[in-house]
Amino acid sequence: MHIPSISNMSSQITNNIFSKIDTKNQGYIEKSDLTSALSKLNGDGAETNTDDVFNSMDTDSDGKLTKSELSKGIESLLSQLQSNALQSSQGDMNGMPPPPEGMKGMPPPPPPMGEDEGVTKDQATEIASSTDDTNLASLMKTVSENFEAADVNQDGKVSAQEAMAYQEKADSSKSSSSTSSANNSVSNIMEQLIKAYGFSNSTNSSSLSISA
Repeated sequence: MHIPSISNMSSQITNNIFSKIDTKNQGYIEKSDLTSALSKLNGDGAETNTDDVFNSMDTDSDGKLTKSELSKGIESLLSQLQSNALQSSQGDMNGMPPPPEGMKGMPPPPPPMGEDEGVTKDQATEIASSTDDTNLASLMKTVSENFEAADVNQDGKVSAQEAMAYQEKADSSKSSSSTSSANNSVSNIMEQLIKAYGFSNSTNSSSLSISA
């Protein structure tokens, strides 16, 4: 069976989307056009996500989505779906696996000054509420609120190494989660848009199922 290239498929999908959404035949799609199209699919709540989707493809930020810009956005999504499918078949869902568990035993280098005796949960709470150093206060607050998790060696005290390692892990997890959520939101909405408006009888809609 002949499978069209990603470039050819994105071009076909783009033409189909424009024929259905560019009702004024302007040669470009405005944000209001995209909002209307998404609202038909998801209801009134779709408008809250339109900005992210539109801005991700409106590369020159002129408020107009041309066929070229839309085609590039769709081609990028199709390439990502294909890549994910290949990686999934090899047992790698993301292509960027998290650090191995063994890395937990390799925290950042210890502070250069003095012996690090660590702090108890009560001491961390006291420091957080008494210090004028906002960064230290934030760190100690995090430690006191997550003491058991931060106290890796379970000795009843959290060392500077453990505190910094826990904070770094928490920040990294939060950033990764936020970025992943945003990316997934845009990708999911684009998939809905493509499935609803991007296929004609001559376009193989099953090709998009490679993400499943």
